[in-house]
Amino acid sequence: MPGMGEAGASRAPESRGPSKTWRGLWLGLVLTGLAYPLSVGPIDWLVERDVLPIEVLRYQVPLYSVAGRVPALGRLLDWYVEKVWRVNQAVLRDAPPALTTSP
Repeated sequence: MPGMGEAGASRAPESRGPSKTWRGLWLGLVLTGLAYPLSVGPIDWLVERDVLPIEVLRYQVPLYSVAGRVPALGRLLDWYVEKVWRVNQAVLRDAPPALTTSP
């Protein structure tokens, strides 16, 4: 039956592995997961220079809350903000108490 082989050859090959949509979704999640903690440095730098209002620090509360409970993460975050971005953390930690709660 020569016709059977030809009909089978015209079908699209089955894909193996994740689709491009899933790969894109995972890449987006990974980049978002990295962007949030890495945004602390630039945001603190801009707040310290009065480019952004101090109220934007409210969005960093969850990260600083975790850093307060995990000493290694706290030290890493302090190093990143103070050494890489050269931000005076003492100034930013004196933010008004209203900013120490999540929105």
